[in-house]
Amino acid sequence: MTETIESLQAVPRKSAPRWALAALGVGVAIVFLAPSGTSSPPEGWGDDPQAAFDEAAGTSRRVVLGFYLPGCPPCAAMEHEVLPAKAVRTALDGFVPVLVNAITHPEFAERYQVEVTPTYIITDAQGNQLARSVGYQSVDEFVAFVRNVSK
Repeated sequence: MTETIESLQAVPRKSAPRWALAALGVGVAIVFLAPSGTSSPPEGWGDDPQAAFDEAAGTSRRVVLGFYLPGCPPCAAMEHEVLPAKAVRTALDGFVPVLVNAITHPEFAERYQVEVTPTYIITDAQGNQLARSVGYQSVDEFVAFVRNVSK
C-alpha cells in the first residue's frame, strides 16, 4: 500500500500548482498523522539531499534518494524495518543514501517526478536517474534493487 501526494490534496489540481496543493494537503495531514517528536534517519542515511550530492560530487559514488511523506505507513515501515537491516547497509556500501521529505524538499520531489511514496531513486553523482523503485519493499527486494544498479 502506498500513499499518493494527490490523495492528500484538499483543492482540485486545476486551480493551483500541483506542488502547492500537495504541500497544503500534506501539511494538513502532518498535523493529524505525524507522530509526536522527531526521529532521525536510520544509521548511514542522511536527511539533506543537497549535502548527499555534494558528498558524491567528484567521486564515482551514487546517491540513493528515499522519498517519503510524514505519516505515510509504508514509508515508516521501510524506515524502521528495511533500511536499518544489515543486508541493506552492506548493499549501500559505496552509495550516499539520503531520506528526502517530499514536503520540505519539494524541488527534489518535482525534479524526480515523485508522485507516490515511498519512492527510491538511485542517481549518479550528478543527479542523473539510474533506477527507480516505488512502494514498500522487503529487505531482499531492496537489496536486489540496489545491487542491480551496482552491476
